Amino acid sequence: MARDDRNGRSIGVEIANIGSYSPNAVPDRLIEWYKKDPTERLGSPFPTRFGEQKWRIPDFVPRPRRPDPIVGEVQGKTHRQYDLTPEQYDSLIKLTAG
Repeated sequence: MARDDRNGRSIGVEIANIGSYSPNAVPDRLIEWYKKDPTERLGSPFPTRFGEQKWRIPDFVPRPRRPDPIVGEVQGKTHRQYDLTPEQYDSLIKLTAG
């Protein structure tokens, strides 16, 4: 029988992110998803293999809050990922305040 930890007072929230990878991962998925634009700002355009993406905000390019990846250890393994976008943090603040 599966254990069910949910209750009537909790909700789950998922925030989209490319994920974390080993610093030595091959291929390096972070390079595929995060590129610098002509102004040297880091952005996250969808890789061309996924086709054209349409955003609610014209010309929107998701940009992580910090320009460098975050590196840390989780359960004995080193992971590297980019931060969430300012828009994701803003939405999370509004959701939790509500």
